[in-house]
Amino acid sequence: MTKDKNYDVSLVSVGTIDSELHFGPFSYEWWIVCNQEMEFLVPIRLHMKVVTHLSGHDFILTVVKGNREHFEQPGYICTCESFYTTEPSISSSNAISTVYQQMFHTKTRFS
Repeated sequence: MTKDKNYDVSLVSVGTIDSELHFGPFSYEWWIVCNQEMEFLVPIRLHMKVVTHLSGHDFILTVVKGNREHFEQPGYICTCESFYTTEPSISSSNAISTVYQQMFHTKTRFS
């Protein structure tokens, strides 16, 4: 049995819609479905920033173009105090987990 958690996330910067990314051949990578029943699509905006509070620290995520697997997919950079990801991650969870592990020397992963 998995433990699903909901984390409070706040928008810091709305980012931008890029016509080539959001409406081009790789557009399916730049939208997420928020409501499975209605298929409500929300864009993953370029340079969007969000913050989430974990273990008493603010983790800031920034969306960039490209990650280690594909240059047209969203990449996620995470920073928290003096800790940060050295390259864009393939998911926001992966980016947060990487920084969290650096800070607390643990194998904890977030999803």
